[in-house]
Amino acid sequence: MLYVRCDRPLVAEVDRLRRLVSGQALDYIVFDSVAFACDGPPESAEAAANYFRAVRSLGLGSMPIAHVSKSENGDQKPFGSAFWHSGARATWFVSKSADDADAGTLTVGLFNRKANTGPLRPAVGLELSSGAERTDVRRVDLADVSDLAAKVSAWQRIKSALRHGPMTLDALAGEVEGKRATVARTIRRSKQFTKLDDGWISSVELRGA
Repeated sequence: MLYVRCDRPLVAEVDRLRRLVSGQALDYIVFDSVAFACDGPPESAEAAANYFRAVRSLGLGSMPIAHVSKSENGDQKPFGSAFWHSGARATWFVSKSADDADAGTLTVGLFNRKANTGPLRPAVGLELSSGAERTDVRRVDLADVSDLAAKVSAWQRIKSALRHGPMTLDALAGEVEGKRATVARTIRRSKQFTKLDDGWISSVELRGA
C-alpha cells in the first residue's frame, strides 16, 4: 500500500500519479476526498467532468470518497453536481451506527445506490474492532443494528427475520416493523421466500437445508 500526498487538484497531479502507477505497478487507487481533488466547486459539472477524465487517464480502478449533503435525501447521491453520481459506475452510501458502546469498535452499513453492471447489491454490514497492532473486520447483519436496520431493504429484513425458522405473515410484519400488505407484496415478488402448506412463510434456503 502506497500513500501519496497531493496538495493540488487532481488535474494538476495526474502526470505524477501516472508515473507512480507505472513505476509501482499499482492496480487500484483511493481518493480521499473528491472535494479536495476538484479544480473548481464540487457543485460545478465541469469540475466533476475534469475529475473523471483525469482518473480514467490513469487506467486503473478507483474508489473516490465523497461527502453528502444534509438535505432530507442527501444520502442518495454525493454532494455537488449530479455528474458525481452520473459519472460513477457504482455508488455506495456508508453510514456509521451510533449504537457502538465500545470506543474501539465501529459498525457501519454500506448501501448500494447505483450499479451500472447489474442490479443493486444488498446492503452490507461491517464491524471494525481496532487494537494496538491490528484492526479486525467482520460481517454483521444490519437487521440487528437498531439505528441502521430501517435503511435496509424490506427483503433483507424479511430474510433476516426468517433465519431462525418459518413465521406467519402477521408475525413477520411485526418483526420487520412493516405493513402487512408491503411484506406480503415483497414475499410474492421475491424468489427467496415461499409459503408453506400451513400458510407460514419460509426462506427458500432454509426450506432446502
